[in-house]
Amino acid sequence: MNILIIGAVSVIKHFHSLVKTDGKFITITSEAGLTQNSGSHYSAYTVSKMGENKVVAIFRAMKPDYAVYAMHTGRMNTVMGRNDAQIESEETAQSIYRIITGQIIIPEENGWSINYKGEAMTV
Repeated sequence: MNILIIGAVSVIKHFHSLVKTDGKFITITSEAGLTQNSGSHYSAYTVSKMGENKVVAIFRAMKPDYAVYAMHTGRMNTVMGRNDAQIESEETAQSIYRIITGQIIIPEENGWSINYKGEAMTV
């Protein structure tokens, strides 16, 4: 909770004034934090990701001139996700870079919950 929720609040709070209004904040979240996910395998992780998603939703409502996103990174080949991995972490890193630099444009109608491709995620 301290890292995923309080950490997101702290970073956004202390850095939003340094980011240009056309800049982007991306928090790294997970499909585990979406309301339709029961999170039965990692309940504390799921709850903390839901909290992080709510932080993004609140900040976006308070500061509509900032592009703030909660990004599901994809099921990466990591220690935690290896059993059902779909992509390598390099693919997610490249996508984050492309979103931040504007190579991937996220349409406003996609909202604040996106996947690593910039596609809308159903909250």
